[in-house]
Amino acid sequence: MTNSNKSNRPQVHAPHNPIKFHSLSRKIVKQFCLFTLVISAVWGMFCFILMYNIEDEFIEREVRQEAQFLQQRYDQDKSWSVPRVGYMTLYFSKSTLPDDIKQRYIAEPNRKEFSGQDGRHYHLLALPKSENIYLVAEVSEMLLVRPFTKGILKLMLITGLILVLLAFVIAWQIGRKTAMPLKQLADLVNGVAPEHIPDKFAQQFPNNEIGILAQTLETAMMRINQNLSREKCFTRDVSHELRTPVSIIKNAVEVYRNQHPADVNNP
Repeated sequence: MTNSNKSNRPQVHAPHNPIKFHSLSRKIVKQFCLFTLVISAVWGMFCFILMYNIEDEFIEREVRQEAQFLQQRYDQDKSWSVPRVGYMTLYFSKSTLPDDIKQRYIAEPNRKEFSGQDGRHYHLLALPKSENIYLVAEVSEMLLVRPFTKGILKLMLITGLILVLLAFVIAWQIGRKTAMPLKQLADLVNGVAPEHIPDKFAQQFPNNEIGILAQTLETAMMRINQNLSREKCFTRDVSHELRTPVSIIKNAVEVYRNQHPADVNNP
């Protein structure tokens, strides 16, 4: 439908304070981008926590295996052996623990992981079969995730922005295709008198909810046009029926005046 045809239609004047409407396609884009942003953030957080847990589980498994080996050697020889790996050390009382973790372990005896000064990181395991025997692993050289935390966060941020941009493009396409038939339908019926809306306009819309809406509007407009036509016919007939008696009375009065000009009761 061309703009010239639209301009030739009689328009229905809008109220002085019209309701402000919002674009459906814009809302689809906003919701889709927000959904993608939330999903990306949740997924990134999940991956980050998973990497930390995998790293900690790997280290704790190494500590448990070494503690089991040392306990077995002690049960055989009745003396404690030196740990097989250089980053693990046996301590035989809480007071001899490294200064980085001593006070915190005394305050939190169930804690297993501690951060120290100068980037040091400790995992502590109290041997279950021996009292006051502690295996401490200083694992700062084994950490793979923590040293690259900033880099991982930057990578996740860049990936999230790319996903949001991609979601914006996809949502714009979906929103445009979804809202275009609705916009065409709104432009067709907005501000136009019912008798000037074209017949059978619902056929140009897709066979979905929009088509159902267009078909319903078309049926409603046809009923309105039929009611308007009946009203016009009724008004025309009534006007004709009223006009005929009035004309007869008027003619009779004129004839009476002409025939009895001297009558004081002459109307």
